[in-house]
Amino acid sequence: RSARLLQRAASPATRVLRLRGVLSLQNNGCFAVRSMSTEPSVWKPIEPDVDEADRAEINAAANALNFEDTEIAYRMKTTKQILLGWAVFKICTFKPLVQNAGTLVKMSETFLGKKFTYGVLRSTFFAHFCAGVDAEDILPTINALKAAGVGSILDYAAEADVPITQEGLEPTDGIISARVYEYDGEHKCDQNAETSLQAIEAAGRQEDGFAAVKLTALGRPEFLTRMSVMLGQIRMIFRSLDKRPEAVLPEADFGNVISWLEFKNGLKRQGVTATETEMRRVFEMMDIDQNGVLEYSNWIESLSPETMHTHPFYLMVAPAFGADRLSVMTDKEQTELQNLIGRTRKLAAQAAKHKVKLMIDAEQTYFQPAIDHVVALLQAQYNKEEPVIFNTFQCYCKDTYARVQIDLERSYRGGYCFAAKIVRGAYMFQERALAREEGRPDPIFPNIEGTNRSYHDVLELILANFQETRAAIMVASHNERSVRRAVGLMHLYGISHGVFFGQLLGMCDFISLTLGAMGYKVMKYVPYGPVDEVLPYLVRRAQENTDMLTGGAAKERRLLRRELLRRLTSRSHTTNNPPLHQIQT
Repeated sequence: RSARLLQRAASPATRVLRLRGVLSLQNNGCFAVRSMSTEPSVWKPIEPDVDEADRAEINAAANALNFEDTEIAYRMKTTKQILLGWAVFKICTFKPLVQNAGTLVKMSETFLGKKFTYGVLRSTFFAHFCAGVDAEDILPTINALKAAGVGSILDYAAEADVPITQEGLEPTDGIISARVYEYDGEHKCDQNAETSLQAIEAAGRQEDGFAAVKLTALGRPEFLTRMSVMLGQIRMIFRSLDKRPEAVLPEADFGNVISWLEFKNGLKRQGVTATETEMRRVFEMMDIDQNGVLEYSNWIESLSPETMHTHPFYLMVAPAFGADRLSVMTDKEQTELQNLIGRTRKLAAQAAKHKVKLMIDAEQTYFQPAIDHVVALLQAQYNKEEPVIFNTFQCYCKDTYARVQIDLERSYRGGYCFAAKIVRGAYMFQERALAREEGRPDPIFPNIEGTNRSYHDVLELILANFQETRAAIMVASHNERSVRRAVGLMHLYGISHGVFFGQLLGMCDFISLTLGAMGYKVMKYVPYGPVDEVLPYLVRRAQENTDMLTGGAAKERRLLRRELLRRLTSRSHTTNNPPLHQIQT
């Protein structure tokens, strides 16, 4: 055990000679391994290496968790709240009712009136999944969670349920639309930023305060899409300079490099007429490490949409490439970008001032490259001393593992803390419909098993590189197996701080409060806002629960019923727990 820990804790300077996958980029923008080579390089994230002894250690720690003690799990809830919770989850088992929840709410508004409709919702679904209507109204919930050893992540959930289209894709009937802020001018974005500032200030009143924000609240969604397209162009040019562009395997990795000869010959092949001296000057300027090759991390650090119009590389290749291959921002878009970055930096500065961790939510894949870019800028500025800005990774995407590898490397090279929230994903139906409409490969794993493997692989990758990247992670999951795995890996790697567990308010209390009672850092995502404006959120919560009936929600109903019976019969509670299953590592 000691030898394994010493080996993992070895200085990164002793691991400069590493196996490196050569990155290729497919037409859909996903990363893919082309070949493997061994060559000197700067630090690279290590791959998790779990042997049989490690598995036994992981299992022992994971199975020491007891999530069956309802007296601990529901100690902060009144009997009335337990009864309400059981009823809400029971209603979620009726799929036709839940799938048409939005339509039923509108019918109720029409025939029964908004006052009656919102009154019923506030005393039922709103009361279970939301903490209140404003920052003051939510304080009792925050204080109750704190007394139970659980922190709060404040989320002002007053959002419009706006269908987003991409290149002519119309909203599809039966698809659960994702929550997106409705853009109503830059002044509305400023108002949203002020609301988030209030949430950050409120989060600063508690230890390990968290707040969350969506970038679609702070900028025009169409602009984020446009910026993502530009970042995709930058990636595809890097891909095009590979000397064997057709040699692509489906597996994803991050370690590609471009030599001087590949750079020069690739540009000439694509019609660039600059002299070799000019090309050499641009190549050496982009070779940040001065090691004779351009790594992908060099490439994305050198070329960015906000400075592309003046970058020597763009000025050199623009006549040959044209706007369809490499475009630049208009003056209006430059202004929008500066406004967006200005708002995010204001929020980041407020978060740093109040010792709050600010999580930037993941959104649809056509927004995500722009979101990742802005988050990287913020992390490089505000994560120097401690993790303040968290990116969010949706593990149902096939390229998530490669993206995490890149960000781990960038944080180490940049000298700032890696910080991430990992989730399974929230936009599956939209993403698949869009991929079908555009005739491109589905960016999401085809089944839940693939998503679960991805989630656990990303979790292990981050924890294996935890010390060297000074990392922090939010394990956001209602999956009991994932939580057990995280606890086991924490024990294996000797990690005692920097790992947070997150669940939604009103869901999986048997996990949240049990972990809190054991001293783990646990946070509840606490949504709030006016009832009428939070309706899209409530509808989605109910719809998502229909897909959890074979897992967490079914168990939650059983445990709620057990605790309700225990209280009603006033008997001493003794839990006869079934043997805990061995998780597969």
